[in-house]
Order: sequence, then C-alpha cells, then structure tokens
Amino acid sequence: MRHDVFRISYRLPRSVLAALLVFVAVHTVAICNMRGVADPQGYNFNSNKPLPVNSYEDDAQVSLMHALGYYGPTTNTFDVATNFGGPLLHGARPVIWAAAKLGFVQHFEDRSLYVLYPAEMLRIFKIFSFYKLAFLLAIPLGVFWLLRNHVSERAGVLGAWLMVAVPFLTGFELRLKPDGVVFGLTMLSMLYQLAFARDGRARHLYAAAALLAVSFAMKFTMATVVFPFLACLYAGLAGTGRSPFRGPGLALVAKATGLGALVFVL
Repeated sequence: MRHDVFRISYRLPRSVLAALLVFVAVHTVAICNMRGVADPQGYNFNSNKPLPVNSYEDDAQVSLMHALGYYGPTTNTFDVATNFGGPLLHGARPVIWAAAKLGFVQHFEDRSLYVLYPAEMLRIFKIFSFYKLAFLLAIPLGVFWLLRNHVSERAGVLGAWLMVAVPFLTGFELRLKPDGVVFGLTMLSMLYQLAFARDGRARHLYAAAALLAVSFAMKFTMATVVFPFLACLYAGLAGTGRSPFRGPGLALVAKATGLGALVFVL
C-alpha cells in the first residue's frame, strides 16, 4: 500500500529570512575586514604555502590556486576533488575570470607575482569568499527545511538561528574549506531522504542521491550520512510494498545508485 504523498514546504517565514540576513551580514563584515598579508610568522616552518601570509591557511591557498587555474591537470584528481571542494572550485574559475575581465582583480600568468602584489591576492580571496557565501546559505536553509518538514516549524526556526549563531563558523569558513557547503548539501539531502521514507516517491530518492553525491564530490566530511540514507531507503520501499532486492524496488535502487555515481564522477 502506497504512503500518502508527502509535499515538501519551502516557505520561509520572516524569522528565517531575518536569520539569513544576519548570516549574510556577519559573513560580509568578516570578509570585508580580513587582514590580508601580515607578518610571515611561522612561514619558514611550512613550505606548502605559496605566499607568506598568516591570514590564509593551507587549504585556502590550495583552493585559490585551483580556482585561478594555476595547477592545471593533476595526477591525483580524485584527492583534489574529494578533499578541497571539487565542484566548488570548478564553479569559482569563471567567477575569478569574470572578476579579472571586469578589472576587479589581476590574474597574473606567473603566480609568484602575488608575492610582490599581495593586495591582489587579498581581493581574490574576498571575491572567492563572497562566491562561497552564496552556497553557505544552504546551512541555515537546509536545517530549517529539514526540521520544518519533518519535525515542526518552531524547531526549524530554532535550528536556523542556531546555525547562524554557531561559534567560530565565520572564522572557519573564511579558511575556504568546503566543509560548510558539504554540511548544507547534506542537510538538503536528508530533507529528501526522510521525504522518501514517508511516501516512497522516486523523485525524492533521486534528489537525495544527487545532493549527497555532490557533497561527496567536495569532501567526505559527512560520509556517515550513508547509514540514515540506507534506513530511509528501506523504509520508503517497505512502506510501499517493494523489496530492494527484486522487482520495481531493485530497479529504483539501481537507478538512484547510478544517478549518484554519475553526479559524483561528473
């Protein structure tokens, strides 16, 4: 017997819109007040940094060098894709290119020139940070929609504001790590996972698999979400009288797995 169709609500009350505004405002202030190049303290003990700065940590440098296109083809693309933000970096390339064409930044052919012109790297860092901020909105939004649809609206509003108030979130995200984006995408995936558990609709399973695949393509930070995913998969199939090992249920599992693998590889 098929579950009743579960309709996901994407409505945003004013309290959540206010949380989003605070989220953006705090990050904007933080980005605009980044110190940039400072004393090169500790630089001699770390040969991985292409620039002697103490405001940008190693992962940020790797992210920026990939976004600027300096690394080119690598012999270890899998590690780059799943540890430093894969799709996030590919999307940053046209953003940086457009910023250079519009005259906001200088894109030098020789990356060592940024040592002589550190202010240019600071501008690139800020542009990348604003670009990433657009995707970081998935954190409060994902938590709100997840709780709003599967617990209550009050829980969703509280969850969104807690995400805005997470200690050190802004400082951590300004290191340009992909973890925050991965967390937001995982919350959105769980929104659809639980929706599939409730009504067994294929579209919910496909959405959950695709979002999880994109997050895994950036980093395996939230890899343990595979376990609730499998639980929701079984619940959705069992609730609609299908088996994951034969017939229509097996076909659906195969399609969702194939979609997830395709999205991850792409």
